[in-house]
Amino acid sequence: TILPPELQRIARIKESHPGNLMAKHFREEYFFKLNSDKRTRLLVCCREGVENAEARVGITGRPDDYNDFKPYFDKVICDLLGLKGGIVRVSHWVPSDGPKLDLTSLGLGEPTLAGGAFVHLEPLLPPPS
Repeated sequence: TILPPELQRIARIKESHPGNLMAKHFREEYFFKLNSDKRTRLLVCCREGVENAEARVGITGRPDDYNDFKPYFDKVICDLLGLKGGIVRVSHWVPSDGPKLDLTSLGLGEPTLAGGAFVHLEPLLPPPS
């Protein structure tokens, strides 16, 4: 099977730059289970790591990307932070009892979650005994 050029490049980066977490955790099986639109979006998320093979993380995304590609993003984030188990996302951007924080109204555009900058991560802990 001949892979698309983007996937060939990711495979080469996986071999040549094992520290690139985008390539390390990229799985063709997962990619091909996605519909065409999501495949395109995932490749956009991976662009940083494809264009800069020496990148440590190599993925960026918007909030919906983190949700839609959770299995992939979680592996990269857990590896980056040395977490075992999984990730719980907690957002403090929209208070449940207060006004919505709208960054676009400030002229800042849609927030991008580059390198997890706006993601609060907590390792999954066992319930207290």
